[in-house]
Amino acid sequence: MKRPEFAPLALPRRVADLRARLADADLDTLLIDDARNIEWLTGFRGSQAAVVLADDMFLLITDGRYVERAESEFAATGVPCEVVAGFTLAEQFDALIAALRGGGRVGAEASSLSHTRWAAIGAEVPLAVADGHVEACRRVKDQGEIDRIGFAAACADAALAEIAAILGEGV
Repeated sequence: MKRPEFAPLALPRRVADLRARLADADLDTLLIDDARNIEWLTGFRGSQAAVVLADDMFLLITDGRYVERAESEFAATGVPCEVVAGFTLAEQFDALIAALRGGGRVGAEASSLSHTRWAAIGAEVPLAVADGHVEACRRVKDQGEIDRIGFAAACADAALAEIAAILGEGV
């Protein structure tokens, strides 16, 4: 099955929708640590990252391996995200704390942060549990997601049609 052209993913709109949700939740800043949520929000798929989102900030903190790739991906998709590199875990932690300080009421994804990481960050910046905000935004699909889901379903239907023909009683 030939892959059709898909509508682009509405990544910049996702940022705006999440910011609106944070305002409704009385949060000024959100720390996103869950890799699935980072990928949905930014398109970034690196193994080491955290995102800080506020009204005036959209920041990806990662290690040096991913900086060029992230910057080029963001430029291509229109995601207005600044990339900050920490070449060690300590540098990444320091960059994260610097981004969160003075961020007003800071929410964090408690379900994805380890207790140790929550305690370390919380010792520097007071954190509020803010689970579910990205997931709530993820429930609403844009046209690009709908196109991809439809194509995946069509591929599954075609595969089942081929396999069903060779399946017999008791197989």
